[in-house]
Amino acid sequence: MNNTIIAHRADDSISLFINGEHFSHVYDSIEDAREEFKYIMSVKADPTDESVAELTHRFSPKYKQQVIDLLEKNKNGDYFIKGVNYPLPTALMIRIKDQLEEGLPVHNLVNFFKWLCLNPDEHVRESLFRFMETFNMPITDMGYFIGYKSVAWAGQKEKVFAETICHAYISKKANNEDPKDVLIYQNITILEDGSIDPVVDSYFTLDSSTVDDVSEHLKELYVTTNRVEVSPYEYALLSEEDRDNLIEEDGCYYKEEEVDLTPNYLGNAEELFPKVNELFNKDENDFTDWHTRKSSIKLGTPSQLDRDKCDNDETVSCSSGLHVGAPGYVSKFGGSESVILACLVNPMNVVAVPFDYEWQKLRCCEYLPYAICEFKEGKISEIETKYFEDDYSEIQLEELNSKLKDLPAEEDQDQVSILEDRIVLCNK
Repeated sequence: MNNTIIAHRADDSISLFINGEHFSHVYDSIEDAREEFKYIMSVKADPTDESVAELTHRFSPKYKQQVIDLLEKNKNGDYFIKGVNYPLPTALMIRIKDQLEEGLPVHNLVNFFKWLCLNPDEHVRESLFRFMETFNMPITDMGYFIGYKSVAWAGQKEKVFAETICHAYISKKANNEDPKDVLIYQNITILEDGSIDPVVDSYFTLDSSTVDDVSEHLKELYVTTNRVEVSPYEYALLSEEDRDNLIEEDGCYYKEEEVDLTPNYLGNAEELFPKVNELFNKDENDFTDWHTRKSSIKLGTPSQLDRDKCDNDETVSCSSGLHVGAPGYVSKFGGSESVILACLVNPMNVVAVPFDYEWQKLRCCEYLPYAICEFKEGKISEIETKYFEDDYSEIQLEELNSKLKDLPAEEDQDQVSILEDRIVLCNK
């Protein structure tokens, strides 16, 4: 066929028509544009089908040209790792480019990005590396990064509980009284988000032999009212009668709601006393979270939560998910009782990096706590390391193989290719 080529260059930009189809591109320099224009003119001079097809390919937005070693760039200005068809986040591209130019290894950054490509929440691909760069978070050879978590020793809660039981039991026995009469409760409170939860390390006893009606006694003490602010939207939906029952203060409206803060009944001293030995012998490497004291966190065992139960909205600060953070952030929790754990996090398991707190924390669906740390003079150092990234890689093989097996037949082949690459990496 007769091929028609019309081209125009203006400084660092080229406008090109190939058989009526328009292409354009802005180059990094005028010199680059000149060189490309010479190539176009050579094809125009001898417009064979093969040379025109190659020219069309070169001006396709998907066409990638090697920039330096394993870095490629397309006509849209996006950078890529050679063999990976997902564009690099800007911050990560700059880091890789700088290290390549300085002759420094980049395999850990490449592995980091390949894991990131498997993350279904695409917004994380930009926000996560910004978090990493801001706080200089370490990236391992396998491409995992190290985050930190402030935890409580699980035995601390049980220790206080055990001491409460012992004191109640021994006091009754010493006076030849019945330990069954001592009822043990755990206090509960209203959290900032309005939910009601047990208070950590807070217990009390009630002597049923001195109280006529235990349930009525507790109701009088713990069923109370709580003042809740009414939003403008809620106010607009209320009837005139309901509005009259509101409390107005400083231009805001409040309603009073009955709140039942009756403590959780745990049992009487007689039935609980046989469990005391078990409570005191809690494993020293068994930890829990500060907020609920319900989770079990153990060195060398992945902490996991179904991804669909994690909130991926980065505009929401405190929400569902497993949390890790930067050194300065985690050091604020727990005071002298805090234990700081170093945790391996796979980038594909990060769900959100909330905008608030200056991106100092993130939510994920899995992490592997592997070391106990100490925090001194603003720095975290590992003082007890029992597990390593190779251990985590072995654990992840089953998940990766399962993901590959469950991919639909029409799934993007890029995902298949990266999954297969990750399986090879973890098998090494």
